[in-house]
Amino acid sequence: MGTSGRWLLWCRVAILWPEGKPVFQFGVTIDGATGRVEGLEDLGLRDPLVDLPKGGVVGPSFYLSPDGRWLAVEFAEWGSEGGWRGARSLYLLDGAQPGWVRRWPGRTWVAWDPTGGGVVLWDAGKDRLEWLRLPPDPNGEPVPLAEAATAGPLAFFAEGLVTVSRAYPATVQFWDPKGRWQGEWDLSPLVERIYGLLGEGERVWIGAFERVAPGAPCRFALLEAQLLLPSSPGASDGQPGG
Repeated sequence: MGTSGRWLLWCRVAILWPEGKPVFQFGVTIDGATGRVEGLEDLGLRDPLVDLPKGGVVGPSFYLSPDGRWLAVEFAEWGSEGGWRGARSLYLLDGAQPGWVRRWPGRTWVAWDPTGGGVVLWDAGKDRLEWLRLPPDPNGEPVPLAEAATAGPLAFFAEGLVTVSRAYPATVQFWDPKGRWQGEWDLSPLVERIYGLLGEGERVWIGAFERVAPGAPCRFALLEAQLLLPSSPGASDGQPGG
């Protein structure tokens, strides 16, 4: 993880501490020099763990950025039967600056920008996606992607971020690297709903269900879009193709 000498084992684990109950969580950090499994106090994390009714404790989930620099650690609220009840907090650790930790309440991790330029979060209380540029400013807060569908696909491309509209499932939206809305394409004359997005340089692939007559077999569409976004908010210049 960055230059910290820390490793991440990314899988479901049960940590058996000699002095307490087993801790169940997704991921665990390991001291690369000694091989020692690290506790939350080693990372500077202070959120309490949650006791399970049938024994054991629920710990956080870990997500490492593709470039290996950033680590997101997510704590959740759990019900009496062990079911997930909501987001409690999200910590962000910088592997290039050991000891650097930021906490955002009520958030979960969604996706990393593959280039390392940012991370998408979900604000559970407001039910909206947010964009956080990396590294964050000292007092920087995530920028709301207010109209993006929280349960829809998203993708990164050379010019920023692509999401599906919350209100119109056949409309794609474009955001620049600062999280500013740049425009949208309404594909509803061609497709019923978008189910997948994939960014590839300045190209975005759009997977969707075609619009067909009632009773007709389901048909799938794959659209290719070349994107060149304007430098200021407004309509995007690219055009999708079949």
